[in-house]
Amino acid sequence: MYKGTLIDDLMAAVERTESSFRLDQEQESKLAYWYAVAQSELANLDLQNLDLQNLDLHNHNFQNHNLAGVA
Repeated sequence: MYKGTLIDDLMAAVERTESSFRLDQEQESKLAYWYAVAQSELANLDLQNLDLQNLDLHNHNFQNHNLAGVA
């Protein structure tokens, strides 16, 4: 039977779940460190990807230029 406490019951369940997944200070520190490392790696990959795209663009234009000169 409905007791009218559904929202309170759900909030209590969420609070219990959140408290069971809290990290201690050392875990938080390690997580923050690896998050920073991952962000740095992603930024480097983005830069490398841009460099490769520019290289491909230049090579493509160079090849087209050579073909145009031959024809």
